[in-house]
Amino acid sequence: MKEALQKEARRKALDLIMSVSDELPGLVKGEADRLRQSIIYFTSNAFKDSTSVKVDIDLIGMRDDASIIGITFQDNGPGLTEEELDV
Repeated sequence: MKEALQKEARRKALDLIMSVSDELPGLVKGEADRLRQSIIYFTSNAFKDSTSVKVDIDLIGMRDDASIIGITFQDNGPGLTEEELDV
């Protein structure tokens, strides 16, 4: 997935920085396809109005036997207006 997104970014002359925390477990139980689809969707949307996108995937914490993972997307696009945020 990371390589496909980086290839798309190069093709469109866009900057993509993806970092994945070393603290993440090697194996995660869950819906891999849905997670992959979400990351691709949000990254592709960020590329629509910006030239640079940064994606960070981090381990936020542990609860019982579950890892809590955070995904942050940053871009240099114009952002949303107050009215758009309300919707």
